[in-house]
Amino acid sequence: MNLASAAQMADVLTSIFTIFTLVYLALQIRASTASQRAESRRASVAATSSVLNNLVQSKDVARIWRLGLNNLNDIDPDEQIQFFGLLGLMMDAEMQRFTEHKLEILSEAEYSGNDQRNTFVDWLDKPGGLVFWKMHRKLAQRSFRDYIDGALQERVNKRTSESSASGSDSDKEE
Repeated sequence: MNLASAAQMADVLTSIFTIFTLVYLALQIRASTASQRAESRRASVAATSSVLNNLVQSKDVARIWRLGLNNLNDIDPDEQIQFFGLLGLMMDAEMQRFTEHKLEILSEAEYSGNDQRNTFVDWLDKPGGLVFWKMHRKLAQRSFRDYIDGALQERVNKRTSESSASGSDSDKEE
């Protein structure tokens, strides 16, 4: 074997080893991404669970939550602070999930298929939730604010069109 043949053989082996290295790195990145997604989901569940755990284990906290969502005047100022604190924790958890979705850590299916997102908007769509959102929305990232504002506006539009439709239905009956 001459020197030129040995050099060609070395080039071929180098190419083969480079391909194996790239495949190995691709597998490692895939495993890392899957691990990151799983950790993201665990963190989201843990954050939400801590708030929900307070609601289900304490009748007083559940009462504050229920009354605060429907009418802040039904709870005293100290209870309003508790209510805003609980809703703030839920906002932080939902904003984290939203950010992970935008960064493609959570896929569209993982983000859209979760009822937690709709539940958060449901809470904000209540009178006490709307007061909280108006007071604290500036603390949220702009893209999250825009998303929540859009979701709330969709609900207003839907209620308006439903009430218009039911109003025209009653006009037809007369």
